[in-house]
Amino acid sequence: MPLVGVKGVIEVGAAIQIAVGISGVLRASGQRGPAFASTADALGILGTCALLVQFDVRRLTAGVYRTGDVSQPQESKVRYLRDGKTATISVVETRGIVAIATNGKPDAAIMMAPNINAVEMDEVTMVLAAALPVSMHSHPQRVANIGIGSGLTTHTLLSSPRVHSVDSIEIEPLKVEAARLGFYPRNRNLFDDSRSHIYLEDAKTFFSLQHEGYDVIVAEPSNPWVSGVATLFSQEFYSRVKRYLKPDGIFVQWLQIYETHMTVVASIVSSPSANFADYAIYNVDYSNLLIVATQHTPLPEPGASIFAEAGLRDELNHVGVRNLADLESRHLGHKRTVDSLIASYGSPANSHYFPFVDLNAPRLRFMQRSAVELPSTLLLPMPMIEMLSAREANAATVPTTVVDTDLASAHAAAIDAAFVRSSTEALERSTASDVLAIQIDEASCKIAGADAVWRNAVRSIADVIANKLPPEARRRIWGKIESAACATHANVETRNWLTLLEAVATRDAVAMREAAQVLLRSPAMLRGPADLAYVVTAQALAEVRMGKEQEATRLLKQHYGPVELPQALELPIRWLRACAASNACVKR
Repeated sequence: MPLVGVKGVIEVGAAIQIAVGISGVLRASGQRGPAFASTADALGILGTCALLVQFDVRRLTAGVYRTGDVSQPQESKVRYLRDGKTATISVVETRGIVAIATNGKPDAAIMMAPNINAVEMDEVTMVLAAALPVSMHSHPQRVANIGIGSGLTTHTLLSSPRVHSVDSIEIEPLKVEAARLGFYPRNRNLFDDSRSHIYLEDAKTFFSLQHEGYDVIVAEPSNPWVSGVATLFSQEFYSRVKRYLKPDGIFVQWLQIYETHMTVVASIVSSPSANFADYAIYNVDYSNLLIVATQHTPLPEPGASIFAEAGLRDELNHVGVRNLADLESRHLGHKRTVDSLIASYGSPANSHYFPFVDLNAPRLRFMQRSAVELPSTLLLPMPMIEMLSAREANAATVPTTVVDTDLASAHAAAIDAAFVRSSTEALERSTASDVLAIQIDEASCKIAGADAVWRNAVRSIADVIANKLPPEARRRIWGKIESAACATHANVETRNWLTLLEAVATRDAVAMREAAQVLLRSPAMLRGPADLAYVVTAQALAEVRMGKEQEATRLLKQHYGPVELPQALELPIRWLRACAASNACVKR
């Protein structure tokens, strides 16, 4: 196959079939004339096909089974297409974006067009897969990367001078050739750095021959639904890979969640949970996660020292990660906070012998399911992740490179700037209206209905900034709100809502609980299911944070026991229920 390709294999097969057919004719008739005539005709047809028939490379690389499109876009350029020992590898460029694919399924994409200030989502994942463990390990000298992909992860690892060597293990030789053709010089460290070592063999075989452990191992498998990939998310894989880590070693794995379901995610995460002493999950772009784990010790927090390393800092800046706060803002939880949620789904840990992922992931992908609700908890109008983790997280900065994951942070930062500069020019129309409504004068506050309009404007702004601004910015905005003319003339209902919203902004669990109780005792102050959901969630979160798990369980059962939850609430309420039941989420 690597020598002649798919077309050549078909032609060789046809030639063999012709030879078998002619030999049958000879044996049956014993006459050479008809056999020779048939041979000439068949060989003529075969030769014509071999010379004149060319496969459409856009169709061969389209991945129709995944996208439904029978061909690449007309403007796409297939820069590489070869059939290897294990798969067909292609490199396709579309509007400056270069993607490397296995059997039509893209594995990595990078914006390679010069002078274009844009970043592909895969770039963020690959850079963070390298930067996170390096930021957590004091001496990440010996590193292994399973799967080359675009080569960007290895390149980023080698951007740190503390890394002494990186072993990149790839089972398909053509991947290396394609990565050089498609992504050089973006991945130049993979090929040019003397600390880089490429090994073309199966990862299990490679590691079994190693006698020295690794400080960091990074695994970048394809999506769980891809045939054969589920074994890289199994109990047996995690049990084996941890043997090759040093006692303080760190393991990192890429997990795609945009074509799966939370039951599959739960099955996958159950496996590292059972095999590692601690792990954390980091959001990349609300579609991809990184699982970071240690086998003996608590997982260290990311350190700011990586931003002092010029090469690594440049790679991080390129994908919009400019400081430690930008890393911390992606934190979804540690083993302590995540295990209870994972257990609530009842999925068995994925195993070679009980292949839950292999049996379910393809079907769920076909049904167009996803598990993006897990990272979407970072977009909730209250700091659930932060309060369950019992850590004060500094929100991300405004990115220099605008990618989808940063839009919420950029929106919140623009609101802060609008209050500081008293200008709404940089805001979209609806947000600008809310900021202006908060700042109306005293006379306008006395107009009939103004109180409700003002309260709704405050609520809208509070929801945006709840998770996406650092403490000092939140305090600054709330200072503006409390000093606004309408705050002085607010009625009882508005004042009660202000108390709750400000308690959420300041992470004051006691005040959150008390303000929520006041509102729940006055149903007239709740203007629909959305208000009720906000207040109940705020009170339950505060009670879990305060160690009043039984009260949180009783509250959630009272309001959400028998009813089917809206999709946006299903995971947050499930998580709070699980934490309340386990008594283990919040470290005290």
